[in-house]
Amino acid sequence: MENFILKLGGYNTEHENRERISTYASMVGVISNIILSVVKIIIGIVSGSVSVLADGVNNVFDVMSAVVTIIGVKLSKRPPDKEHPYGHGRIEYLAAMIICIFVFAVGVQFLFASFKRLKNDTIDSYSNLAFVLILVSIAVKVYLYNFYRTIGHKINSTPLLATGTDALGDVLVTSVVMVNIISNKFFGFHVDGIAGIIVSIFIIYSAFSLIKETITDIIGARPDEDMIKELKKKINSYDHVVDSHDYRIVSFGPEDKFAIVDVELPHHMDIYTAHSIVSEIEREVGDEMNLRLIIHIEPQGMTSEKYVRANKKIMDVIGRVDGFLDYHDLIITSETISFDAVIDGNVVKTSKDRSKILDRITYEMNQVIPGYKFLIRLGERF
Repeated sequence: MENFILKLGGYNTEHENRERISTYASMVGVISNIILSVVKIIIGIVSGSVSVLADGVNNVFDVMSAVVTIIGVKLSKRPPDKEHPYGHGRIEYLAAMIICIFVFAVGVQFLFASFKRLKNDTIDSYSNLAFVLILVSIAVKVYLYNFYRTIGHKINSTPLLATGTDALGDVLVTSVVMVNIISNKFFGFHVDGIAGIIVSIFIIYSAFSLIKETITDIIGARPDEDMIKELKKKINSYDHVVDSHDYRIVSFGPEDKFAIVDVELPHHMDIYTAHSIVSEIEREVGDEMNLRLIIHIEPQGMTSEKYVRANKKIMDVIGRVDGFLDYHDLIITSETISFDAVIDGNVVKTSKDRSKILDRITYEMNQVIPGYKFLIRLGERF
């Protein structure tokens, strides 16, 4: 099945379409989960088992999540317009948030139902067919786990990899239900309430984790370290680029990212040449990494006496101020000295901490270079 889906999407060819591959793979999950949810809900209603019913409803939300993901991907591909100049990529995050809230509510509802079942100690009855169907359900989920992981790795799709992880979690949940069926049918030991509580807690935990992850995406997650390393390596490989730093990557959707980078070029370079270099980097590296790359130029290698002297003084202050790691973008005029101070984000954690270290750096700079107004911006390094 994996090879068939990849072939339909033109995998590893010039016509490769990741969106199509992802959609087809999601449809396989939709169909599988529809069948599983119908079977489990029927078994749960007939047997009176709250754990089986909860597991079936969990599969219903797997279907809804897949459908919403497909719709979200389609809507997120809409081009920018007057009201949304940065595109519609974050629609995926909003859709995911809605589903997560519903899943969380269902998990809480079944948790209360399971406690009630545990208190009433109601006895369930399962047929041999129910036992076989639940066993088949586990086998299907194991297959879906491998299916999503295989395709996800091949097309580098985080959503598919996450769906595969969710399928593995479903295996564990359904296994708990299976334990309940076995204990009832073969040993006469009733644990449906306990099994329902375990299933409900897993549903609530999964929903909470996804809500937290989605909120992080909406607020702005920390850029991936591997992406930053790759971006830095590519940018620094260009002729005349001395170094690059301050990588600010903002996501407007899973496949719509802006990257703002400071690039150091020789201070004696003329504006036309510098503009040509950064334009080439923005175009080529941006296309290679699927980023909207924006570069801020910084002059490097200022050799005049005032810059050399200021550099030495700033380095002395760095040595005295805890959490002050580095600096860049030094500009000196007749009245002001400005630079960007790199601070340790693991030490300077709050707004109060930032205010304190800014005051401390400004005070120390006034002591070593009096007579100037200091304009200092803070940037974290974690």
